[in-house]
Amino acid sequence: MEGKTKSQTDTDEDTQYKGRSIQRLEDDRILSGNSRYVDDIELPGMLHATVVRSMRSHALIEEIDTSEAEEMDGVVDTLTGEEAAEMANRYGSRRSGMMDDHPPLAQEKVRFAGEGVVAVAAESHYLAKDAASTVSVSYDSLPSMVELDDALDPESEDELVHPELDEADEDVSGNVWGSYSIDIGDVEAAFDEADTIVSHEIETSRPTAVPLEPHGAVADYDPADDVLTLYTSTQEAHQVRRDLADTLDRPVNSIRVVQPENMGGGFGHKLELHENEIVAALLSIRTERPVKVVLDRIEEFQGTRARQPQRHELELAVDDDGSFLGIRDDITAVAGAYAALTKPGLWVSCNLVATPYRIDNIEVNGRCVFTNTVPSGAYRGFGMTQAATARESLIEKVSKELDLDPWEVRRKNLIGNEECPTTHPMGFYLDSCGTEECLGLVREDIDLSLLEEKTDDEIVRGLGVASAMHVSSAQRPAYTSDNSSVTIRMDEDGSVTVTSDQCPMGTGLETSFAQIVADELGISPSNINFDFADTETSPFGLGSWGSRAITVAGSAAYEAGRSLRERLTTIAAHQLEAAPSDIVLEEGRFFVESDPSRSRPLEEIAYDAHYNGRKLPDEITAGAVTVTESFDSPAPGILDESGKADIAVNYPSNVHASIVEIDTRTGTIDILDYAAADDIGEVINPMIVEGQIQGGIVQGLGMALGEDLEYDASGQPVNAMMEDYQLPLINETPMITKIREADTTSERAPLGTKGVGESGSILAPVVILNAVNDALYDEFVSSTVTEMPLDPETVYQLCHGADESGGDR
Repeated sequence: MEGKTKSQTDTDEDTQYKGRSIQRLEDDRILSGNSRYVDDIELPGMLHATVVRSMRSHALIEEIDTSEAEEMDGVVDTLTGEEAAEMANRYGSRRSGMMDDHPPLAQEKVRFAGEGVVAVAAESHYLAKDAASTVSVSYDSLPSMVELDDALDPESEDELVHPELDEADEDVSGNVWGSYSIDIGDVEAAFDEADTIVSHEIETSRPTAVPLEPHGAVADYDPADDVLTLYTSTQEAHQVRRDLADTLDRPVNSIRVVQPENMGGGFGHKLELHENEIVAALLSIRTERPVKVVLDRIEEFQGTRARQPQRHELELAVDDDGSFLGIRDDITAVAGAYAALTKPGLWVSCNLVATPYRIDNIEVNGRCVFTNTVPSGAYRGFGMTQAATARESLIEKVSKELDLDPWEVRRKNLIGNEECPTTHPMGFYLDSCGTEECLGLVREDIDLSLLEEKTDDEIVRGLGVASAMHVSSAQRPAYTSDNSSVTIRMDEDGSVTVTSDQCPMGTGLETSFAQIVADELGISPSNINFDFADTETSPFGLGSWGSRAITVAGSAAYEAGRSLRERLTTIAAHQLEAAPSDIVLEEGRFFVESDPSRSRPLEEIAYDAHYNGRKLPDEITAGAVTVTESFDSPAPGILDESGKADIAVNYPSNVHASIVEIDTRTGTIDILDYAAADDIGEVINPMIVEGQIQGGIVQGLGMALGEDLEYDASGQPVNAMMEDYQLPLINETPMITKIREADTTSERAPLGTKGVGESGSILAPVVILNAVNDALYDEFVSSTVTEMPLDPETVYQLCHGADESGGDR
């Protein structure tokens, strides 16, 4: 028997810490400026490196001249792509479903404006920048494949982004690669039987994450031990170590990856192995000195990753009463210049485009396309935002063309919680599903009276509604596991340290983990320290992404806490001469439930566990009090050749609604009201959950109203700096306070939790798009609007009949 904590002797509502909005433990350190980030790391003898980047989007490299830079005092090393190729393989990690197509620095040709060509290491950051400005690179320009249609139909080999892959890789044909298909049910029959078929085409935009902290890395090679230590701002330390080992042809145990105690935002942008990490490593090995590479803001825009643009060509088979019979979607995903995470993102979109509705007949075909733009990577709502934008704008079109109520047409087709447990036609096992409840909550909260309160004939208002299902983590196609591990160490005074593969990126993980562990060990969260992802000391796991931290790693923390409590309870029962089942652990003290006067403090039990073996039961040996537990998703992954898959621990869902006001004279949009409801299972810290949803919504509003990394016809980024890139400002962002949760739990997660980190960003873009559609439909546009972002110029053109932006209207 494990004994009981207070949370187990009382009801769930009386849990001491889980479910409470306790103040975040990490905030004092962060707000006081005492937290350490990558750029704060200073090592003896450290060099600073910068990268010379191509201003051409597609060109052959004819000559590189680094001689002037090498002659400058304080310059220690220069590194070209050809020199890097002698030390490192191309990267990308085929084992994660990606191609190893990306050289550390460009070799022979550049494929996007912003690609690294030469690295320069010097004694100071500014000296490295000055030296880099003297590097001369000669190019022979090639045609730039910027527009999707051009890339799909190249007219010569010069228009191939990767001609070497077209010849060598059977998965690549021209600029097209990475095909994926789903065929479930009898789609042809469903479309034959339908009363109406509604067609829809939409292209999503290319926003990029703008974390407060840019990508940064410090590499420190020790030639004596032949060990490379990499301090880096990453969301997946163990995966970066493995990919870096592959790239450098080194054993995994010769590399240590450390995520410092804080990351200034991740958003998926800091998944994968990145150029700056490899460059720092190569230069450190060459010079045998530590090397720091931290990107500036323009480099973040030009040289890292952006959200994957997708073109969706959809059809929905619908009966006159609004029942959805079947769906078809042809998805073309823009990879940019390298494969990066494009195919996994496409895979997620294909799997989720039919959810959260019960649609029995599903046909989805996807493909990836190389273009001469920045590579596409992960960004909050990875693949799910694009799928939701396509599907929910299609349903908006259905409601308009068939004159159906947007609330009712969704309610009619949603899977209700009373049907659970059930399996979605896509193969997803739904142990609970609160989407229908969320729809009701949002309909209660949104102020529909605002639609009638117009004060000016030039003002129009509209309602946008959307629903989605997403994932709590997701099994990658190349793996059959989706795990994280947690180690809990109790020292001899009873203090506790939690170590995990998770990376702290501002989401309150320290606090939430402390609440979980504190309830299991009967102590205060303030008595718990959190050690960050360090491959030398933290247990293996797949990192922080996909709304997985609490549901996957939090489950491991819960199991580790239970295991440690069981061990300590066994010791306490032995010393108190009682059965373990009669022992209660509460507020740092073990006592016998029938006689609370018989008790021992937790710190004394911890001390004895370390020093007094003769006071322990025979089955326990004195020594380190450390427990490691792992949690692996029960989802089986791909189920059959049709494309059915059960990829996640569980499937959160949500419904959002907004009311917007458009001034047709200026094209400006004001958000008058916004309501959100989420099916996220049990909540560990309501305040943190609310902050995650609010933050996600604001990022989604950016995608809806202004954010898009734009390129001109020659492949030059035209807004790759803060003054031009339209991030939502605080005075433009509405107060988002109408946030509610459905009453659900999940049997697949030990704590009953579901993921929430990406929730807000998935629906906000299409909620605004649908509200604009509702405002403009009939009077200003004859069919649905598909343009994004909806900046004032675009909206003004919609209001005044211009068709320069090429919408479906």
